[in-house]
Amino acid sequence: MREAPRVMIRRFVLLVLLAMLSSTFAAAADDAGGFFDPSLGDFKGELAAAAKGGKRGVLLMFEVEGCPYCRRMKEQVLSRADVQNYFRRHFATFSVDVVGSVVVTDFAGRSVTEKEFARAQRVRGTPTFVFVGADGREMARYVGATRDVKEFMELGRFVADGHIGLDGSLPTTTHGGLLSAGHPGLGGGFFHVLEAVRQLRAEAGERQVKGANVALAHGNGGAIAIHCTLILGNADTVTHGGRA
Repeated sequence: MREAPRVMIRRFVLLVLLAMLSSTFAAAADDAGGFFDPSLGDFKGELAAAAKGGKRGVLLMFEVEGCPYCRRMKEQVLSRADVQNYFRRHFATFSVDVVGSVVVTDFAGRSVTEKEFARAQRVRGTPTFVFVGADGREMARYVGATRDVKEFMELGRFVADGHIGLDGSLPTTTHGGLLSAGHPGLGGGFFHVLEAVRQLRAEAGERQVKGANVALAHGNGGAIAIHCTLILGNADTVTHGGRA
């Protein structure tokens, strides 16, 4: 009987500590709210406003309640003031619930639910970060949580500094990706190969990368379980060794 009060005290102390720990985590997650811009869900309008404001475009974080990696990003990365200041200076940033029923306006001006919007953006895992340029084309995407703050900041700088643009050090998705051209089922991935060939033949028109002689095309299928990567080149690649 004498042990009962001690046990009760220990349990009380443990409950208090757990409550304090939970409050700390909740506060960290709440602090991540400063990473996102307020929005009424009009992404077409938000993109236009971002471009008018001199920003590179829009950054969407696709997430879902209960996702441990989403929470990790919010607690350890997005809650930092330096991260918030940098990304909000260069991008309009918004969160999208991949199973949400809230109606939003997509980049084409169509009214869809968040869930439908995420499906149209081919989001297959959370978190997924999608960078959309002022022209409405996807610039880059990152699936999953970054290793740390440094890696996330490097990702943002790489996109913001224009390295993936036509004149950048690593031109990426020069045809705008399948989101810009539709997705004809299994044949969709071949669009990447066609774009690579057009670039190497200097037949890409206004999206031509100057001096392109090496191209990489990558596609995946299923639940991101099957991957195929092609590295292509033209006559200059064979003759002069190419330039990546």
